[in-house]
Amino acid sequence: MLGFWYGIELDKPQGKNDGSINNVQYFTCSPGYGLFAPPHRISRLFKHSEEDCSDHDSADLSLMSKSSTDGENGILSPSSPRSTLNSQRSIRKSSRFSHQLSSPSNSQKSCWLTIGINVFVNNEIGIVRYIGPVDFADGTWLGVELRAPKGKNDGTVQGKSYFSCRPNYGLLVRPNRVTVRGINGAKLLNESSS
Repeated sequence: MLGFWYGIELDKPQGKNDGSINNVQYFTCSPGYGLFAPPHRISRLFKHSEEDCSDHDSADLSLMSKSSTDGENGILSPSSPRSTLNSQRSIRKSSRFSHQLSSPSNSQKSCWLTIGINVFVNNEIGIVRYIGPVDFADGTWLGVELRAPKGKNDGTVQGKSYFSCRPNYGLLVRPNRVTVRGINGAKLLNESSS
């Protein structure tokens, strides 16, 4: 399959490889501890509480690009259960926990979009650096600093600085363009904070 894949080392031997597929070594781990998964199949599992949004440390993940592979070589198929990623970079299957993370009603109660929270935007991971109005359009916008130079600015747009980051790492987007643990950002916007 084409696209981006995460290479993940599991805590238990429930994987399907050692970090290699088709004799190409992407990362190193013990046999049976490696797993590759597309971004939409994983989400962050917080260490202290299921609804704790104060932990903004981001896990270091190896972003993989694959040209071809199949389920026998360690790729999750569409029928595979959704997995969650914790701060120790391991995968644990937990349909109960994954369901709670994906449920807007649970997350909306305690996990609003805030400065410093990790978001997924344009197939990239970034950190919210600004929430508020902009001079060039109506409504609330988010300033996001991406992990890779796939942005459009450095936090300054049309001469006004909304936040600061390295050139081409910044984006200003509407909340509905981002997701947090699979939930659309527009559903997580706390109107009292904007």
